[in-house]
Amino acid sequence: MMKYVTAMVFSVSLLIASVVSVLIPKSESIPTAMNNYRDIYVTEKQFDRLAYASENLDSLINKYARKYKLDENLVKAVIQLESNFESNLINVNNNGTKDRGLMQINEATAIILAEKLGFQYDKDVAFDISKNLQMGMYYLSYLKKKSSDIHYVLTAYNRGPTGAKNYYERTGTYETSYSRVALKHYHKFNRETIQVAYKTAKPIPVNSIK
Repeated sequence: MMKYVTAMVFSVSLLIASVVSVLIPKSESIPTAMNNYRDIYVTEKQFDRLAYASENLDSLINKYARKYKLDENLVKAVIQLESNFESNLINVNNNGTKDRGLMQINEATAIILAEKLGFQYDKDVAFDISKNLQMGMYYLSYLKKKSSDIHYVLTAYNRGPTGAKNYYERTGTYETSYSRVALKHYHKFNRETIQVAYKTAKPIPVNSIK
């Protein structure tokens, strides 16, 4: 009986190893790839529980996305990755600065963005949902004007333009695990948009088809 159980465990281990070897790109180490797949799994698992569908938030995202000529689903993808739609979230960086709100606006960057947008700056300005969205989208729009490479836009949003430049000089690409996961969310939001449009579309009367 013990030999049978041992054989079963060994067989299952081989099966898991073979599946992982197929899923992991050859260019990635196993630990790096497993971390990437783990991050995607966790964020997708949380996806269906998100409260982003609030009409007020959705309409604000749509409004400012049009204003700054951005794809609203890309904006939602960034918000998903940055804060999981938690408007009061604070993250402390290694350098001691703090990122705040839906789009995780860094306090040093917020001073510049608030001035550009004509906001009265204080440390809590990034907790104002409308102002946070405007600052984040203004910044995304600025980065988008600097490059048509979506990986640059996302990586520079995450690391800053200098950080993105340094990363490119080391690796020859702007693609990072951050940009890949953001695009994963973007494609999921796109699929949701298509499904909603399909469900709400009105049927075409048969007699109108020629």
